[in-house]
Amino acid sequence: SDAATSALRAAALRGTAPGAVLAVGGPDERENPVPLLRDRPMLSGLPTAYVCRGFVCDLPTNDPAELARRVGARSQNLRA
Repeated sequence: SDAATSALRAAALRGTAPGAVLAVGGPDERENPVPLLRDRPMLSGLPTAYVCRGFVCDLPTNDPAELARRVGARSQNLRA
């Protein structure tokens, strides 16, 4: 329900990578049982996104526009 988390999630979902995995969790292990998210701390105490390829992650970001760029996101203004 957090607006910053929702913005990051929306940017990630616009990504075009086939086989992409999106994992969302809380800031600690009690809220974050997903092994993929372990050892991926929040950046400056804010919701944070990690983009990883081939077992190597880019630097984390909490900027939805930067995340969209990293995942090759489709435009929000798609027309039929």
